[in-house]
Amino acid sequence: GMRRRIRGQPDRWKVGHDEREHNDGELHALAIEHPESFTPSALLRPVMQDWLLPTWVYVGGPSEVAYHAQIGRCYDLLEIPRPLISPRISATIVEPAARRLLDRNGWTVIEALGGREILLRSSGKPVVVADLLDRGAEQLEGWIERIERAVEEASVNMSLEIDRIHRKIKYQWDKLARITLNKIAERDRTRVNHCNRLLNLLVPDGLLQERHDNVLYYLAAYGNELTRTVSEQADLHQSQHLVLDLEVE
Repeated sequence: GMRRRIRGQPDRWKVGHDEREHNDGELHALAIEHPESFTPSALLRPVMQDWLLPTWVYVGGPSEVAYHAQIGRCYDLLEIPRPLISPRISATIVEPAARRLLDRNGWTVIEALGGREILLRSSGKPVVVADLLDRGAEQLEGWIERIERAVEEASVNMSLEIDRIHRKIKYQWDKLARITLNKIAERDRTRVNHCNRLLNLLVPDGLLQERHDNVLYYLAAYGNELTRTVSEQADLHQSQHLVLDLEVE
């Protein structure tokens, strides 16, 4: 059946959206009589893992590190030693072909990670159009704020309506800016082609390389160059995203 979250506090537990409260004894009895009705949340896995296989240092990504920040108290309650938490290295590997595309078009890896619109926006819009769009967006925000203040001073409650209309206006303005800039950028077919090729290399299928590519490819292509570059640039005390330029040995 459908999973329902148990929420509340000691002796005042609620199951799902049911407002009926259960005390500790009732939940304990249910767990004894019908253990098949209870399933753990994802937060229990690391605690059980470290109970079965004590861990000194846990290397994890942002989500895993966030999990440990939430469940630290569970380790104390169960008297399980907490592992030290170390963020794993996050990096984008720039191969020679990608570096040539970046240099030829004056792009940066950060812009590439931002996606197609950012790349084309950075290289394909006239200054006049850019300024008009940016200043127009600022003026719209300013007028909305002035209207909000005026309505508040008039003691009229329209915060929900203003917020809804504000979001619609911003959406349409962003859509206009996106379409305009893309149309301008697409006049330059070479840049568009370079953009697509670069994104396939640095952000395959719209994902970070570490979420998409197999490291064996890079090890086979670059050998010790990969491990040497990572060793030189990685800093376990700093969690910033790395950019690793590789050359064939």
